[in-house]
Amino acid sequence: MLRMLAAGSLLAALVQPEAAECGGTKRKKGTVVEEFYEVDCIKARRIVKGGAVEYLIHWKGYEDKDDTWEPLANLSGMEQDLSAFEAKEKRDQEQWAAQLAAKKQAAHQKAAADKTAAALPVAMAAPRK
Repeated sequence: MLRMLAAGSLLAALVQPEAAECGGTKRKKGTVVEEFYEVDCIKARRIVKGGAVEYLIHWKGYEDKDDTWEPLANLSGMEQDLSAFEAKEKRDQEQWAAQLAAKKQAAHQKAAADKTAAALPVAMAAPRK
């Protein structure tokens, strides 16, 4: 379970290992170990079963394979980062929609021009001398 510690981009993971080793000593089953992870960026958003929203988080200092989907409840204190991500997603979606509309309009205009050209009579060959 991850929870936000401060208004920055630091998250704490509460881990309950079976028998985790830490500095050469074993921890007993059920003990809580706090580890801190810093968010590098928010990569994506998805809606899961039941309508819950999750965000794909890239962790600073980790590879892409270590990215995790985190529920919105785990990202308290990151409102500014989430707002910036949502605004960027909205701009990207609007830009994509405008490009798609332009492609559709160009295809429609080409089809209309082709139809007009096909309806024109074929020029007759010039008479021979």
